[in-house]
Amino acid sequence: MAGDISTAVELHDELIISLGRERICYRHPENDGYIIKIEQDKGARRASMNDKELEGYRLLQQEVTDLSFVSRCHGYVDTTRGRGLLCDCIRDHDNAVSRTIWDIIVHEENCDIDAVLTTARKLCDLLMSGRIWLFDLNPKNIALKRLADGGFKAYVIDLKGRSENKELIPVSRYIEYFSLKKLQRRSEQLLARIEDYHQRREELRKLDI
Repeated sequence: MAGDISTAVELHDELIISLGRERICYRHPENDGYIIKIEQDKGARRASMNDKELEGYRLLQQEVTDLSFVSRCHGYVDTTRGRGLLCDCIRDHDNAVSRTIWDIIVHEENCDIDAVLTTARKLCDLLMSGRIWLFDLNPKNIALKRLADGGFKAYVIDLKGRSENKELIPVSRYIEYFSLKKLQRRSEQLLARIEDYHQRREELRKLDI
């Protein structure tokens, strides 16, 4: 947990795992079970992405007992690059940092697209059957842990969308019928995007910075 780790964490560029438009993700230098998400300075911004993610995780905690399919959030830590959100680091069976669906289907030469699709379907089925309302199913927000048998296990690694609902009337949050319909649409979109992005990987590699 966060309380077991020093709150004066020294971060440097060699620890960067991913660089997004809003946040930079670092490996924790003292504990390989954690990552730290630092928000990029963009001046006045409507809301903190880290605050949204922590809120989304806490909402999920209230509704779901088994959170073994998400990267858990452990609160804030102070670092040499500002306050960061401490989260689980998803790692493969060989301890390598797990890659996102996007990274695998776009950047891996020998990607097993069938295995990726099968794992993504299992995650979508889990969400549907468990009535777990995670609608931000983006290939960049789902990590695939490589298992020793060659298979994958999916983890949702960005939960900030859980606290947002851009519907004018948020019926999908409170009425199960609409929640299921929305989750089904988002699941179908995820699977379609995986196939589409994999087919267009040469084009997407040139655009992905």
